[in-house]
Amino acid sequence: MDCGTYNIRIADFGLAHAQADTHVHDKSHTHTQDGKLHFPTRTPGSPSYMSPQVAEMVPFVGELADLFSIGVILVTLVTGNMAFSRATKTDNLYKCFYYNKAHIYWKSRCKALAT
Repeated sequence: MDCGTYNIRIADFGLAHAQADTHVHDKSHTHTQDGKLHFPTRTPGSPSYMSPQVAEMVPFVGELADLFSIGVILVTLVTGNMAFSRATKTDNLYKCFYYNKAHIYWKSRCKALAT
């Protein structure tokens, strides 16, 4: 946080995997500007902020994984709690999103905020 302006700055999440993966040009699998699909060789970062693709070590689009992580940060800032432990189908809170039941997630979070 910049103490003078109170602006929060988020580092480029791509820095975490820049040295850990290889890139291939395959525009049929990605909508990125540079057309790069990332193939991780390890799972960099904090599990609570990782996109499901990064956590499962499957090919992912870096910008979309970053967007997911920023969403987790925003939920954490708004609710004061981590969004979920991990973005996996075994995490009860993440399952709400995976199975398109976000209303259940937000209902539980609103109750937590009210107390």
